Amino acid sequence: PSTGYHLCRMMAAAVPLAQSLATELADNDFHPDKAATKAYHTIWSPENIRQRNFAVFGGEFLMKQDVVGLRGFFDGFFRLPQPLW
Repeated sequence: PSTGYHLCRMMAAAVPLAQSLATELADNDFHPDKAATKAYHTIWSPENIRQRNFAVFGGEFLMKQDVVGLRGFFDGFFRLPQPLW
């Protein structure tokens, strides 16, 4: 699931990334490092970094659980009202 989530996030970032790169490439004073920096910040905004860090935290937490703990976690999770997911 996290791979699909990451893939969707990257696909959603494709247009803003392309726009950022196109702007930099059109600049008569083009600098590859500047273009790369802007591209990176287009994809990895502070909000996106926070979301990714939280996802990594969640993944690490789940990997530390035993089978009984995982079953209990997901049983409780899927009993929540769907809007809370």
